Order: sequence, then structure tokens, then C-alpha cells
Amino acid sequence: MMKNSLEENAKLREHNQELMSDLSDVQELISNISDQNSAQTVYKDHIDSLEKENKICKKLIETKNEKIGKVYEAQNLEKLVEKEDGSSDLAARVESLNAERGAFEEQSQKYKVAIGAQKRYIGKRHPKSKANKERLDSLNEALRLSDETRLKLKEEIAALQHERTKTQEQVKAFIDLRAAEQTQRDATEKYKKILEARNEETDGLLEQYKLQMNRLNAELENVKKQNEAKDKLNTSFKRQTETMKQLLNQYDVDSKQKGEENKVLTDKLNRLIKINTDLLDNKPTEPVEKIVVEGSPEAQAAQMKMELQNAELDRDLEKTRSLVKRLTDENRLQQNQIEKFHASFLKIDTEKMELEETVRSLKKRVDSTVGTVTSEKKGSEESNAMNQKVHEMNQKLIAQMTQM
Repeated sequence: MMKNSLEENAKLREHNQELMSDLSDVQELISNISDQNSAQTVYKDHIDSLEKENKICKKLIETKNEKIGKVYEAQNLEKLVEKEDGSSDLAARVESLNAERGAFEEQSQKYKVAIGAQKRYIGKRHPKSKANKERLDSLNEALRLSDETRLKLKEEIAALQHERTKTQEQVKAFIDLRAAEQTQRDATEKYKKILEARNEETDGLLEQYKLQMNRLNAELENVKKQNEAKDKLNTSFKRQTETMKQLLNQYDVDSKQKGEENKVLTDKLNRLIKINTDLLDNKPTEPVEKIVVEGSPEAQAAQMKMELQNAELDRDLEKTRSLVKRLTDENRLQQNQIEKFHASFLKIDTEKMELEETVRSLKKRVDSTVGTVTSEKKGSEESNAMNQKVHEMNQKLIAQMTQM
């Protein structure tokens, strides 16, 4: 049994060394991988806890080895290990010695009574006999030897009782040690299973970590491509903005020139209207040299001619007014369109600045949270939303340019 315990301890020590080497390999692997990820502290804490538990197990094994060494040095316990039923034989021997002691004490008491009776008998029968005196002395000497023997037997019995008590204590200690060894073996087996489970869990975490790193690298490549596309889109947007600004400037120049032309035309029309009004107001009332009889065909023809001229002047005046109104409406519409374009471009510039600020904050967030998958997903969603918004603005801008 002692050999089995020592062999189990040696196996546990070898397994402990293997676990230490495995833990060192795992720690080295995680330290190599953790250079790319800031979340390595989780694995380090996990490894530190495993190392602490390993140290505790090592201390328990050393304590157990010391106890086994002390037990191994005890010769009486070694004999008990070789012969398991020694305690029961020793107890039977002590019981038999107790029985013999009781019988011997009873016989010594009877012997004392017989010796006393014989002394009294000899003293009465032969009070002055020398042989009787010698016999009495021999009997006294035998009685003294019997007392000494009885005392020695008592001392031997006490020593045997003490040895039995000591042996029982040693047997109890040995039983307790066996129970402690069994408890230690159970704890070691439990610790071994825990270590195996944690090793499997660590392997699973490493695989999961590798998968997350691969997915993170793929998402980083996707973000880089999206940033490149965003830069191209920003360049195209800037070019379109410059083109729109040039078109607006040209439109302002053309509108100004057309407004001046419309103003000149309006002035001419106003002068024409004034002339026509003056002509209508200053009709000739002087009599014609030719006398036309009222009601004659000539008078009717002149009247009709005058009415036709007045109607033609009214039509020209109405056309001029409608033309002036149309030109005024066109100028007002063009002015409103210019104001709308200015407001649209102001809104576009504002949204562009907001998008640039969002892109900068997104870049900072991507750089600062490169080690976590959740932040990368969030950054990817924000980048997609930003790209969608830029695309919508680009479509609106193209539609406005098409309308122009």
C-alpha cells in the first residue's frame, strides 16, 4: 500500500510537471497571439488562476509526501502494514495476559492463605524446631519471590497495556492516514478532471479566438475597402461640387445678363406703351379738310379704320403687358431657383462636413477598437450607413444637375 501511494505520488508529480509544461506552452502561444489583440488579459488571468491551483496541488502533494515519509520511518507501523491482522492478535494476547494475571493473583491469594495456615500449624506443633524455622524461612522466601514475580507480572501487563494503547493509537493514525490518502486521491482525481476540462475549455477558447481574429481581419479588410471607396466617392463628390459651383457661377452670370436684357426690353416696352398711350390720348380732333357727311360710306370707313387702329393698339398693349408679366414671372422663378440652389448647396456642404466628421470619428473608433468583434461590427454598420447616406446625396445631386 505504501508503494502504491508512492507510485501514485510519482505519477501525480509527473502529471503535474506535464501540466506545468502544457501551461507554459499555452501561455507562450497566447502571448504570441495576444500581440495582435488587447483582450489577452483574460487568458493571462485564466492561466494565473491555473498556476495558483497548480501550486496549491503541488503543496498538497509535498505535504502528503512528508506524511508518508514519517509513516514509512515508523517500524511498528511498517509491521502492521505487512500484517494487517496484527492489531486483533495483539488485543487477543493482551486479553489472555489479563486473564492469566487474574488467575495468578487468585492463586497467589490462595497460596498466601495456605502459607499462613501452615505457619500457624507449624508454630503450634513445633514452636522450637530448627527445621521448621528453616522451612518457614524458605516459605517466606518463596512468598517474597512470589510477590516479586507478581509485581513483575503487573509491570509487564502495564507495559503490554501501554503498548496496546500506543499500538491502537498508531492503528488509528494509520487508518486516519489511509482516509486522508483516499481523500487526497479523490481530490487529486477531481483536480485532474478539472484541469482536463479547463485544458479543453482553453483549447476551445483558443480556436474561438483564432476564428474571431480571422473574422476581424476580414472585416478590417472590408473596412479598408469601404474607406477606399468612400475616398473615391468623396473625390467624385468634390469634383461634382466644383462643377456645380462653376455651373452656378455661369448661371448667375447668364441670369444677370439676361436680367439686364429683360430690363432693357422692359424699358423699351414701357416706352412703347407710353407712346401708344400718348397716341390714344392725343387723337387728332381737328377737322379734316375733306368734309365727310356723317352716315356716308366714307364716314363709316373712317370710323371702322379708327376702331381697328384702336383695337390693334389695345391688342399690342395687352401683348406687351402679358410679355412683361411673363418676363417678371421668369425672373422671379429664376431667382427662386437660384435661392433653392444656394440652400441645397449649403445643405450639401453641411452634410459633407458632418460626413467627414463621422468618417474621422469612425476611423478613430476603428483604430481604438481593433481588438473586439462587437465594435468592428458597429463600425461596419456605421460605415455602411454613411456610405448609403453619401450615395443618396449623390443621387439627389445628380437629379438636381439633370433638372438644371
